[in-house]
Amino acid sequence: MLSLARRNQWEEVGTIAYGNGDHRGILEVAEGWEDAYPRRLRIFYLEVGDFADVMGGVGEGVFE
Repeated sequence: MLSLARRNQWEEVGTIAYGNGDHRGILEVAEGWEDAYPRRLRIFYLEVGDFADVMGGVGEGVFE
């Protein structure tokens, strides 16, 4: 993702936090990133059931 941002000169990129509670990997990469792009990296965290209303019940039981 960061390489794509550099190549396309994207100012800002975002991702969801993967890692089952251990996000050191993405944080280490982000802290060591010295290229001009992206200038901002946003990391989003999803709570269990965040999209249950959109999925219309399709995802019930999936996030347990």
